[in-house]
Amino acid sequence: MARPSSAKLRPRPGDVISYAFLWPDQAAEGRDEAVKDRPAVVVLAVGEGPNPTVVVAPITSRPPNDPDAIPLGPGALGLDRQSWIVPTALNAFAWPGPDLRRASKPAGAWWRIGVLSPELRNRLADQIAAGLKRRAATLVSRGA
Repeated sequence: MARPSSAKLRPRPGDVISYAFLWPDQAAEGRDEAVKDRPAVVVLAVGEGPNPTVVVAPITSRPPNDPDAIPLGPGALGLDRQSWIVPTALNAFAWPGPDLRRASKPAGAWWRIGVLSPELRNRLADQIAAGLKRRAATLVSRGA
């Protein structure tokens, strides 16, 4: 259960949060608000103090058109159906930011849904690095 002081906890790579993720194609259309809230994985948290700049990758239940997507089986991280982490679509924002949402079943902090295993975290880092190298990854800055 989340403690009242959990707002002061810093996010760490591998933390899964509830976030209003803005897809790169939506940003290219000029949108600045996400269509819906979704789980997202913290990829990076940079900066001193309680308000780092955070980079997240989305989790989707719709089969993505991305060969680098990482499958998560039903039940993973408390998700109710097959899902995928999309490593080539990223958002950056100043923590905690207005698009961070309360987790429906908090895990250690009011904003944390769960945490990726070290193996999945390493695989995600590798997929993001490969996408960046191929120039296939897109980062949307949302007030970072």
